[in-house]
Amino acid sequence: MESDWIGAHVDLLSLFCCIGSHPLRTALLRANAVQVVTTALVKLSVLVNVSGELVHFFAMRACFCYLSSCLDIPDDITLVLESVGAGLLQAFCDCSTQFSKLASEDLKNVLDIVQDIVSRYLIYRSVIEAVDNAVSKIERGPQKGRVDASLAKTVWDTFCELAHERSASLVVAGVPQNGLCDNKMCQKKGYIDEFRQCTVCLNALYCSKACQKIAWKKGNHKQMCSQWKFVKPDRSQISSLDRKFIKRLAIHDARSHLAHLRQLAQRDFLIVSCSDLVVCIDYCVVPTVFTLKQLRGYEYQYDRALPTYKAQNTELVERAQDDPASFTLIETTVTHGRVSLILSDNLFRNIDSEYGGCINLDAMRIIFGL
Repeated sequence: MESDWIGAHVDLLSLFCCIGSHPLRTALLRANAVQVVTTALVKLSVLVNVSGELVHFFAMRACFCYLSSCLDIPDDITLVLESVGAGLLQAFCDCSTQFSKLASEDLKNVLDIVQDIVSRYLIYRSVIEAVDNAVSKIERGPQKGRVDASLAKTVWDTFCELAHERSASLVVAGVPQNGLCDNKMCQKKGYIDEFRQCTVCLNALYCSKACQKIAWKKGNHKQMCSQWKFVKPDRSQISSLDRKFIKRLAIHDARSHLAHLRQLAQRDFLIVSCSDLVVCIDYCVVPTVFTLKQLRGYEYQYDRALPTYKAQNTELVERAQDDPASFTLIETTVTHGRVSLILSDNLFRNIDSEYGGCINLDAMRIIFGL
């Protein structure tokens, strides 16, 4: 594609994609349109600083406007991954020297790509790793000086702080993972490697073949597993590694903010025991927001959840309500309001001090819901 025509092509592409639910927009996105536009933007990020021609500036603006409207698609993190992998962040920093020439609305759209869209996706392990790799290169290269001298400095610094924080939290995923036998009559504890795994849903764990048979025949696991045949994998589904990381990150964040959570409990639920509360973590906003709900009467509500996911999350709610002294239910909300539940050991039990004491990650028991 000739550089002088990039802007015209991207403007045409934007017209094709202006209706969010149109099949043509979906087809273009699945044909790697985001990656193509990002690659063009990387090329333009050099030209706008070298040539100074308006045609390249307008093409740069067209690329950013397209990405700001098409990167953030419900239930699909692949577009953000494609764009970051193709050089989005490097191009953002290189082009930042031109941001002072943008109209206020265009400038907001450009800055929101980093401070809003990509930032909200920094709860997925795959995105964190891709961003960390890109940021590391930028901090060692000339892009760092360009963005520091631009209107984007504050936005970029805040973004990098979050990226470094989430990158450091990847160590949480390396903590030995503990499990619990899914047979309610047993509930033996131990490392996941010591358990049998249900080969249908890949979620339930059993300490023995006998326990697996009991849960299959006398529990409701057979009914839940039968629903998995209706779940068809596609590009919008979050990978198992990303799901597991979010769950571990949520428990880590909840434990790290115990002092704040206890203050909320004392303010909003003065006559309710902390063990009778649900910890709610909203990763849809930056910075992350922590709130509490009452466990009694709590119901899992997520309209877009498949029946299988609803059944599994509903079971987690019931287990927490049946034994609030042993468990804490954590509700996480991620990109586009996707709600998942996690069951952990009682977070409010055996706290060494009002600031949460020492966190023993090895002692955590994580029961995954989808």
